[in-house]
Amino acid sequence: MEGALADQFWAGGDVETLVRERATFIDAFLCELWHHWFEYDDDCALFAVGGYGRGELHPKSDIDLLILIKERLRSNDRIGEFIRLLWDLNLEIGHSVRTVRECKSEATRDLSVMTALVEKRLLIGSSRLAQKLDRSLSSRFLWPSKRFFNGKLDEQNTRHEHYSDIEYGLEPNIKSSPGGLRDIQTISWITQKHCETTDLSELVERGFLTENECQILLDGRHFLWRVRFALHLLAQRKEDQLYFDHQREIAVRFGYEDSDGLLAVEAFMRDYYRRVLELREVNDILIQHFTEAILSKNRRVVVEAIDENFRIRNHYIETTAGDVFRRKPSALMEIFVIMANRTDIRGVRANTIRQIRRNLNLIDDNFRFDPEVGRLFVTLLKSPYTVVSQLTRMRRYGILGAYIPEFGRIIGQMQHDLFHIYTVDAHTMTLLRNLRRMYLPEYEDLFPFLRDVVAKIPRIELLFIAGLFHDIGKGRGGNHSSLGAVDAGRFCEQVGITNEDRDLVVWLVQRHLFMSMTSQREDLSDPANIHKFATIVQSTERLHYLMALTAADIHATNPKEWNAWRESLLIQLYTSTLAMFEHGEYGPNERLEAVERRQQETAVILEEKGVKNVDLDFLWNDVSPGFVLSHEAVTLAEIAVAIVSRPSGSNGLVHLMDVADERLYTIFIYTKDRPRLFADCVAVLDVLNLDVMRANIGTGTSGYCYDSFVVMEDENNLVPKNRKSEIRDMLQNVIDGHTPPVRRQHRRISRQLKQFNRPARVTITEPNENGISRLEVVTADRPGLLALISTLFVEFNIELHQARITTLGERAEDIFLVSTTDHTSLATATDVDDLRARLTDRINAELPLLTH
Repeated sequence: MEGALADQFWAGGDVETLVRERATFIDAFLCELWHHWFEYDDDCALFAVGGYGRGELHPKSDIDLLILIKERLRSNDRIGEFIRLLWDLNLEIGHSVRTVRECKSEATRDLSVMTALVEKRLLIGSSRLAQKLDRSLSSRFLWPSKRFFNGKLDEQNTRHEHYSDIEYGLEPNIKSSPGGLRDIQTISWITQKHCETTDLSELVERGFLTENECQILLDGRHFLWRVRFALHLLAQRKEDQLYFDHQREIAVRFGYEDSDGLLAVEAFMRDYYRRVLELREVNDILIQHFTEAILSKNRRVVVEAIDENFRIRNHYIETTAGDVFRRKPSALMEIFVIMANRTDIRGVRANTIRQIRRNLNLIDDNFRFDPEVGRLFVTLLKSPYTVVSQLTRMRRYGILGAYIPEFGRIIGQMQHDLFHIYTVDAHTMTLLRNLRRMYLPEYEDLFPFLRDVVAKIPRIELLFIAGLFHDIGKGRGGNHSSLGAVDAGRFCEQVGITNEDRDLVVWLVQRHLFMSMTSQREDLSDPANIHKFATIVQSTERLHYLMALTAADIHATNPKEWNAWRESLLIQLYTSTLAMFEHGEYGPNERLEAVERRQQETAVILEEKGVKNVDLDFLWNDVSPGFVLSHEAVTLAEIAVAIVSRPSGSNGLVHLMDVADERLYTIFIYTKDRPRLFADCVAVLDVLNLDVMRANIGTGTSGYCYDSFVVMEDENNLVPKNRKSEIRDMLQNVIDGHTPPVRRQHRRISRQLKQFNRPARVTITEPNENGISRLEVVTADRPGLLALISTLFVEFNIELHQARITTLGERAEDIFLVSTTDHTSLATATDVDDLRARLTDRINAELPLLTH
């Protein structure tokens, strides 16, 4: 049976028919077994419940059964034998054996039991017993309509909260995520209880649904059923989670193909997300209708007039007439401006939402270029309350995608990687919400530094427009920043933004990745890099806007990527650039002057702390200028004290500095330099499951190394109380000459990372005036990657001076400043092309070992 269903499905068979046919087949099979197993039907009956009760069975769905018995059959062994037979036949059954009294008792206590019984369907057995159960459950005191509705609404809200109330998870649950099958079933349960029907056409006749909404529910269910049917066949088990590997396989099976702008899997998931967004919207409209019909029935109506077009009814805004939007199309924008300027409006009434959706055709070029509409949109962005909530409503109702067609094209568009955890439109809304929160005191803990930055931004609406357009060019092929900049410039003209402000918005969209990339990929201790960044930014005003946009973007891309380390890099780049703007042009003596200022600041800190036994001259004479610039003065002071305070006769020092984030550590190592020291230290950090974010490697004229690491705990690890001692002791063992831990060859890798097996790409630049080359490795992230690379550096006689480690979801982009171990340039000592090829081959060769 299952093989035949699979063949029919992949050949294009109708999923509705196949799901019903499987249920019908199981009906007949169970009835035949029952008929031969039980000699008399008067004492028991077999019911299908749950999805099976609705006559729906996907290939691996549970077959939920209720065996209804009379009390005297309780001790009959035949019931247990029948159930064991079903298990022996490998049927995935869920079952309960109850009397009528027990059914009513359980249903009274448990809404889920009541829900299952609402959907019961008699298969075979005593019809009189079935009628008795019907009478028992029909009591008006057993989950009356209002209580049942409240219970189901609470269930749905709890379920949505579990999925962070978003339809756009990377690997969504097609049953339980917002907009999934469970939302459709919730509507069915409520209508069956309140309206005594599950026929959607009857809901249309009674005014709860429009014909269009009815079709959305039917088409959405059909689409999700196809996906679920395919999932069960591919996973060979009951599976509702749409994992990455299944997404790709289903996309191919359903006929999606790669295009210039989108992968096949991205096109498939865009269709999925758009479906669930529609279903979520219809669910919300129906829930609001039922709220008015069930909960608010006979409640006193309080109406407040706003103007001739709008009024508030019991805290929900509505139009005063059915033709408001046809008479005044700009009211389609005005309604959201009203809500963003008041705190007492909870939402839009269902009938008004329908009016909005029916009148989307009014949003044409005349509407888009109407100065009044443009003025209203800019006013919305400057409003004091719920700005992002209103933009989100506009997105869901179809207004935003119609008003800005380029935005409409990115709705539901995902990026098939682990770095971007939301679709482009959901990411954009999250970014805007982050920008808004930077202004609000209750979110100061989330963006403490940004509060002062946004206070210097004169026009929040420009920041919001840049945020709205920053990723709008994705999915078209080409450079999305450039495409988005063109769109943003055109839109600014459309809504009446001045040329000067338009140029700022266009620049922000064009350069929205610039600050993030600079902070993570460049040496921020080098004034030349700060000067290069400042030259492109050009003004403090641009710097303020870009800082806020960058921080909001990183956090909205993936909140896990926003941590104390990334924040500190942005702050360092921001403050250094600000100082350069204030200090003036960068000249040939700037680096030397910066070193001297940092040294003076360090001396002042030590003097203020009353520390007198530190020979700073020895430190400054021993270390390089780069070492001084790569550490803040307070850190240099701490390092100097630690070196002086180390026990006499010790081989070296391991010092952990305090940072704000409990999962972040700054480790300083001072010891006699030797070969493999960096590789051995990295091996220790790898064993400790610590992720290296940055490393600075330097050796003084004394022959002692000054190595520092910034490392982070894995987010899934519990941090033990003695963690710092553990880190310090294991690293101390290495510098004391004990045998370092062996790099682990076989490491567990997450299921998600296994789906993105990216081959390595190694690039090596020409050496600079100091003989230092920039070696960049882009490859699939995995546990132990840096330990592998550090071992290869030893093997290939590569001296590491600095490492900047960047992980973007499943992709590692690591930059190393290197020379040879005898301090000559790579270009002089070796064939660079051969070295690049050998490094690439070795990294790729280890990849299969790490993905088992």
